[in-house]
Amino acid sequence: MSGNQKFDQSLIPFLRKSRSLTQEEFAMKCGLDRSTLAKLETNAITMTPLYYQKILDGLRKIRYSNMEIDACKKMQAYRMRVLGYGK
Repeated sequence: MSGNQKFDQSLIPFLRKSRSLTQEEFAMKCGLDRSTLAKLETNAITMTPLYYQKILDGLRKIRYSNMEIDACKKMQAYRMRVLGYGK
C-alpha cells in the first residue's frame, strides 16, 4: 500500500470488516487500544495525524492495497446512497 492513498475516518469499519477483523485484532495491528479504535469508528473522537498514521501502519501490516481501499470506498458510497446508511 502506497502512502498516497487517502481515506475518510468513516471508512475504518469497512476496511476492518472487509478483512473479518474484530476491533481488538485491528487495534492491535494499528498499535491502538480497542476503545480508541471504537471511538474513531463511531466519530466519537476526531482523527488526528497520529491516529491516521497508526491506521495506515495497521493497513500495511495486513497488506491492504490501494485497490482494496478504493473498493471499500465504493461499497460505502453504495450503502449510503442505495441503502441509506453508512455502517
